[in-house]
Amino acid sequence: MLKALIFDFDRLILDTETPEYLAWQNIYSEHGYELPHDKWSKIIGGYGLSNFDAAEYLSLLSQGRLDSVSLNTRQRLECDAAIARASVLPGVLNYIHEAKRLGLKLAIASSSHHAWVDTHAKRLGIFHYFDKVI
Repeated sequence: MLKALIFDFDRLILDTETPEYLAWQNIYSEHGYELPHDKWSKIIGGYGLSNFDAAEYLSLLSQGRLDSVSLNTRQRLECDAAIARASVLPGVLNYIHEAKRLGLKLAIASSSHHAWVDTHAKRLGIFHYFDKVI
């Protein structure tokens, strides 16, 4: 008998991958380069398929004219702002409400930092639905 549902946070409850990609894509384009999708796709989800570093790569493309630390700082600011404007992905609230109606326990599982998950779950107004955040 089903007793609980576990939700992955990033990419299921909240889309954090698209803002990451779009911020880098914007920065690359602004400097006349294209973010290499084939390299980027290998780092999505933190699976360790690649050690591609978008800031380092752009710095190399620009022959050092662009500083990777500054690029990372800018990307993080743009990405965080986009994520802060994002809402719960479609269908998630329906699943949460139905699970609660059925008396199921709910948990969030994530490889992201606890503070990241908790902050966004609270901002999204869903934190109180979950019995555990792991």
